[in-house]
Amino acid sequence: MPLVPNFSVSQTLGSPNIITWTDTSTGSDVAITKVRIFFLKADGTYLKNGSLNYFEYPYPAAPTDIGVMNRDYGLSITTEWLNVSNTVLYTKNYKMNFVAYTSNFIDGLTQQETALPSIEFTVDYFQQKGHIQTLVDDSNQAIALGADYKKAQVFLDQAYYIINNQTRFF
Repeated sequence: MPLVPNFSVSQTLGSPNIITWTDTSTGSDVAITKVRIFFLKADGTYLKNGSLNYFEYPYPAAPTDIGVMNRDYGLSITTEWLNVSNTVLYTKNYKMNFVAYTSNFIDGLTQQETALPSIEFTVDYFQQKGHIQTLVDDSNQAIALGADYKKAQVFLDQAYYIINNQTRFF
């Protein structure tokens, strides 16, 4: 049965800097010797592996942890399956959203509320917390409904600004 290329990518809340890439292809092709994974950001640049715009692994590739995230991103992720001559035999692309950094921040706010129940949290506090959650939801919707990683990044950039200026908002 010929190869039907596919992959999955996940991120865990406990290690938001790591993306786990897994080859979920079915079938086989003995000509494949390696895979290349590209993480294209909304601004047209790549999350890089040193000077390379891609990460490369021998095929068949086991699930691979790639420590490339320094914040939340909407990404266009492309995987290429190549032969020994570096000819691309198969390509698959997904638009994906990674929000673990912001989700961890929101969880920290929730932990603060439960750890300090005697502190009065203001209406502004809850409005800002709701705002940042709405930004995450909007970024997820941009991916789910339109595969629009660029629009998703606009919302994630707004959340990133709030997190980096939290003394102004909380």
